[in-house]
Amino acid sequence: MCRGTPEGREAAGESSRGGHRVRVLLFIPCLADQFAPAASEATALLLEYLGCDVVYPEDQTCCGQAHRNSGDETAARSLVTRMAKIFAGEEPIVTPSGSCAAMIQRHALGLFSPSDPPPDSVRSLVQRTRELVQFIEQDLGLAPDEIVESP
Repeated sequence: MCRGTPEGREAAGESSRGGHRVRVLLFIPCLADQFAPAASEATALLLEYLGCDVVYPEDQTCCGQAHRNSGDETAARSLVTRMAKIFAGEEPIVTPSGSCAAMIQRHALGLFSPSDPPPDSVRSLVQRTRELVQFIEQDLGLAPDEIVESP
């Protein structure tokens, strides 16, 4: 059983830990959007339950992982740059996909070169992107047993 109610926290303007609500940008991977929309909806609901204000940028598409994996670094770089513009700001970017988070966190900067360095928007994208569980544990400071109680 989950502790507390989102409605009660929202009415108080508080998060699940009693602090201020955190605004997050939700990145839904292209494959999840096409083949597992329920998982995407569950991610948004979980974040809301945990006291986050979830924003879904409508223009989002792809992180470029498939292009990079197939050797098309030019297309991957273009998609990462586009994603950085769509997710501009200072808010954490949260995704339920570990592989998409890894693409941004570990490989996005490598798509650029010293003669064509990444723009600041891409550097910001890399610094702010989190996989869902990583965000819950590291940014919200919650352990699994603080979210769900089991018998």
